[in-house]
Amino acid sequence: MGESGGAGGGGNWGKPFMGLLGVLDSLLSIFVFAPLVVFYWRGCWQLMDTYLFPENKLYSTFTSLGIGVLSGLLFCLIQGPLSSLCDHSRRPILHLLISRLYTLIYCVCVVNHWRGVWNVWDFYTGTSWQSGATSFGIGLLALALTRGLKNILAPPFLVVPDHPVGYFSVPTLFQAEVCAARCSSHAFLNVFLSHKYYF
Repeated sequence: MGESGGAGGGGNWGKPFMGLLGVLDSLLSIFVFAPLVVFYWRGCWQLMDTYLFPENKLYSTFTSLGIGVLSGLLFCLIQGPLSSLCDHSRRPILHLLISRLYTLIYCVCVVNHWRGVWNVWDFYTGTSWQSGATSFGIGLLALALTRGLKNILAPPFLVVPDHPVGYFSVPTLFQAEVCAARCSSHAFLNVFLSHKYYF
């Protein structure tokens, strides 16, 4: 007797179905998720330009950088307590509410970090092709040397679905366990280096 078809059954329909699913997945990533991420980033960045000390670009830039760096360190340090407090299997409603609030706040902080670094670079080096080439070279080389080159990927090549398991986990360079209550120097260095180089 032959096996039943289906995606997981390994039957006659398995490979064509998975191939079609792969094409649809790629099309969704390229034509839906990537533009939506760009819309979000552009909108958030533009709101920061408009409302975050618009009369003083340098102050606005360093405020964004401060928001990004400090909040990034904070989010890395509280990932364990948040995961425990908002365990999806025990408190699904709390997990849903906190995870969405967490995402909204964290995303604004990440855009601020990008905006701060980007504008500091523009402020001190200008926007010439030489500045662009230097930025490209430093970023590429430093990421390659720290084995973090994959961090350049973003939509449409990287799509991360919302899933309750590990929602608050922030991957770090050394994968050291981080505890907000008692931070060892190794754990703090792990968070600092991961946040500094990969955001």
